[in-house]
Amino acid sequence: MSIDTEKFERLQKYLSGRMNSKERKAFEKELVADQVLADMADFLKAEKSGSLDHSFEYLRQAAHSLLDRQLIELEQAERDNRRAVTLFDSKLLPLPEGVRPATVDTRRLRYKLGQSYLDISIYPISLHSFEMIGQLSDRDEDQRLSIKLVGDVGRFEVEANQFAMFRFEKILADSYEMTIRSGSEILGRLIIEL
Repeated sequence: MSIDTEKFERLQKYLSGRMNSKERKAFEKELVADQVLADMADFLKAEKSGSLDHSFEYLRQAAHSLLDRQLIELEQAERDNRRAVTLFDSKLLPLPEGVRPATVDTRRLRYKLGQSYLDISIYPISLHSFEMIGQLSDRDEDQRLSIKLVGDVGRFEVEANQFAMFRFEKILADSYEMTIRSGSEILGRLIIEL
């Protein structure tokens, strides 16, 4: 997995005023040509100046937490391409009312795993136990998957069905390393905390 870190490093340098006039003019042309980069620059300028609406402070903190986690996971993925990267975690950014699938406090997670996406839903059963349902997208139906959770409180393993869906009926609250395999091949790994 690769990201264009050079572009974001230049943005940081631009916003902090550490570019000479030639670099600044070249980067400003790049901002005009790249709307996403320009929007990000505007957002970061507003955040730095403190002009953002304070009602969005919780979103800023959640976004920073998610970004910190993603940067760590991207670094790990550079070394091990089977390492998953968190795209969304409703623990940090809760789903708005009306979008939630149930009245109970569910948690939704989405990971990028190679060319596939892993979607997980976690439902509380009791104060210290959960049900976990997940699905890996873009997998061959003939490819049988096994999913293993290893934590301090125990090990759990299930087989996915032909649609690459899996379910752990009852797992205890802990920090787990999840390993997804097809036969002896490891397709992905991630850390999940319940």
